[in-house]
Amino acid sequence: MMLLRFTEFMRKEKMQFLVFGILTIIVVVMASTIGISSQKPYKRFFGNLNPIAVFILTAFIGFICLVVLIKNSDLNVFNKRIRKGVCISAIISSVFLVPIIIVDCFAHLPEMINVLPPESLLFYPSIAYVVEIIFHLLPLTLLYVILRRFINTEKIAIIIWICIVIVSLIEPLFQITFSIGHDPTWKVLYLFLHIWAINLVSLTLFKHYGFVTMYLFRLFYYILWHIVWGAIRLQLFF
Repeated sequence: MMLLRFTEFMRKEKMQFLVFGILTIIVVVMASTIGISSQKPYKRFFGNLNPIAVFILTAFIGFICLVVLIKNSDLNVFNKRIRKGVCISAIISSVFLVPIIIVDCFAHLPEMINVLPPESLLFYPSIAYVVEIIFHLLPLTLLYVILRRFINTEKIAIIIWICIVIVSLIEPLFQITFSIGHDPTWKVLYLFLHIWAINLVSLTLFKHYGFVTMYLFRLFYYILWHIVWGAIRLQLFF
């Protein structure tokens, strides 16, 4: 009976998971292409783990999370407003770029945060996929399931917003651990607020436009900050 219900669910939502599957295949191909020549760009994040295995496991986690969320909430992979969401993502990612460049010019961020072309052209689109699933999709799903059990409300939107606010704090708290004790307080505080704002916007885009838009928002930001400005800053400052 459960298998039958799952089959019916997958048939109903086949376009959602087809799009997620296509995105996953593209990302795995990118990771595999880098892995053929060098696994160095991934070592900072994955250590000695095989990047392809990490991506496959991440994709499986992402699939399970999306099944749970699509089945039990109004969140999805994409919806009919995706074009609007993509345009908004491109604009907002550009807005976020300006202040962080100013900070970088006056108080240089570490050299090791950037990967140089041509590897960066494959690395950042692929790592953005992992970051969105591990820092956003997975914790949001777990928190949503827990809150649905303990909060007696039929207003799913309220629970989603609670999840968004809490989950948006995970990445900035993780990121500033590398700055505390090494950078001045104002810089640590700014980085926390900057990364928190990015996460909050990213998750809000997920709520309104779907996972693909959330992923593209981070990708746009990575292209501008890590690839374009990254290549410039490494020449200017290091």
